[in-house]
Amino acid sequence: MKRIIAISLISVLIIGLLTCTILGAPKKKPDTFHLGVLLPFTGTFAAVAKTQEQGALLAVDEINEKGGLNMPWGKVKIKTTVMDDEADINVGIRRFRYLRDQKVDAVVGQTWAAVSLAINELCKRDSFPYFPVNVAPLDSFKKGTLADCTFAAGYTPWTVGYMAASAAINDLGKKKIYFLGRSDSWGWDIQAGVETAAKEYGGTIIGRDEVSQGTSDFSTVLAKVKAAKPDVFISAQFGGDAIALLKQCYDMGLNKEMTIFNSFVTNVVAKGLPAEARDGGSGYYEDLSVSVNL
Repeated sequence: MKRIIAISLISVLIIGLLTCTILGAPKKKPDTFHLGVLLPFTGTFAAVAKTQEQGALLAVDEINEKGGLNMPWGKVKIKTTVMDDEADINVGIRRFRYLRDQKVDAVVGQTWAAVSLAINELCKRDSFPYFPVNVAPLDSFKKGTLADCTFAAGYTPWTVGYMAASAAINDLGKKKIYFLGRSDSWGWDIQAGVETAAKEYGGTIIGRDEVSQGTSDFSTVLAKVKAAKPDVFISAQFGGDAIALLKQCYDMGLNKEMTIFNSFVTNVVAKGLPAEARDGGSGYYEDLSVSVNL
């Protein structure tokens, strides 16, 4: 069912983007839709990006197996060009421009919000169909922020933080929270969501820290977490950062003293952990409405 829903959403997206692309040129009847896929195959989010690529290409394959998109003038096949944004703003902008210059009809991608926001600014100045797949910052949805042809899912890091804290408090009964954020909009919005849920449901944040994306050594922060003795340690780390953090939580014995709760879990993060490091941990998976054991 989830796959059917995902394929349907992507079909609607591509049809919408194709329509947006040809507005103002009613006589144009292309037989191919060229989709650019731009994701961070290098760096912290590489493993996550690979699964996002697989999802996009699966959707394209299934649509093409049915003959392509159903347009008023007939079937339109989809072809793709895949590139690496390296989780780098300058590289992402440069490769987005390259794809646009190569006459792709739309671009889908970005795992890191900083790159997607920079590309969105380009789309404001030169309208171009763009679908960022990352969890967009809350401020992205303020009036005038998104370009007219940017299509972003209404799911934010604030939501992630709120769901994580509410699940920890209400479902797990863990009210004393230590929060580790990330020094960007992802971490700040998750923290705001955690704070809102804690206030609403009677939780207390007894400590907080933040580190930059790409941090590999969490020992200093984890020593502070251990000394604070919270009921639950909620973290905003994602991708390779989450794997490094959760392994070190296990190595330092935190999982024996408190609940370890990674706020946003994907299959590749869980698979990147030794079985013993997963044991007893919790996380909030985006397709579920309950907290689940890793």
